[in-house]
Amino acid sequence: MRYFVYGTLLDHQVRQIVLGTAAANRLTETPALLYGYRCVTAAGATYPILRRAPGGEVTGAILDGVSKEMAAKLADYEGDNYRVTTHTVEVEGRQVTAQVFVPSGRLSGGPEWDLARWRKMHKSEFLKQIRGE
Repeated sequence: MRYFVYGTLLDHQVRQIVLGTAAANRLTETPALLYGYRCVTAAGATYPILRRAPGGEVTGAILDGVSKEMAAKLADYEGDNYRVTTHTVEVEGRQVTAQVFVPSGRLSGGPEWDLARWRKMHKSEFLKQIRGE
């Protein structure tokens, strides 16, 4: 299966914790764009959510080779506030379909989310949380 990831799942260490190191290392990651959305910070949190936005685009990556077991782990990581939908994304100038986690409507968003800022300000504490420390 093919998944478009954005936000914290763009970070390889996060993927290693979520999927296990061996599984995360087997996946092929390719830069990709999702059109018609914005990536914003979830209200009261440090992670992002997608919001529909005509003319918007979200920079992310395609993960190719996601097994059913990995897909279940990704769904567990994302939780009940997300649903998986199929979208067309741009990869290396071509259109492909991929699974995308989108908010189920119960989450609200704030300002634009930035991966570099998240890594600098929040990643360390976030890794502790998902490791259960």
